[in-house]
Amino acid sequence: MFRLVPSYELAPRHFREHPVWAVHTRPDEIERIVGWGVDRGALMAELGRALETGDDYVYPVLEPDPLPERQMLFIRASFTSPEGLAWQGYLMGADPDCIGLFAGEEVVLFNRRLPALATRSLRSLRKSRPDLEGALFPLEYSSAFRSGAGQPIRGRFELPGPGS
Repeated sequence: MFRLVPSYELAPRHFREHPVWAVHTRPDEIERIVGWGVDRGALMAELGRALETGDDYVYPVLEPDPLPERQMLFIRASFTSPEGLAWQGYLMGADPDCIGLFAGEEVVLFNRRLPALATRSLRSLRKSRPDLEGALFPLEYSSAFRSGAGQPIRGRFELPGPGS
């Protein structure tokens, strides 16, 4: 089912429904979405409601192979800590500066550009995972998807400085 979701509401349940979500930013996305079989009138009505709020909205990418290029994507991924602990979560893009790890139905964010927030995020994550005793980073990640260039989406996510 196609629907717009405010980006701040994106949660694990959304990724169980659809593994890839995109931020709506450009009018030319409408033709691609309609090409997936989404009713144009219903889509325009949803977009109209979204524009009234001023919030950023995301939508499910119904045909994620290949992934759209030049677009902000949230991509479901698996993560493994140096101790071998596993999480599900998402990448913000194929080469992410930010990731979200699922802690129950919550999302715990880590952002390379905002390393000072890592201490609070790590504290929150440890509450949901008491077995996380050592370092969280570097996290290895992998996704079932390929980048727009056809490369597997996998790698290592690290944060600068303390917080790991």
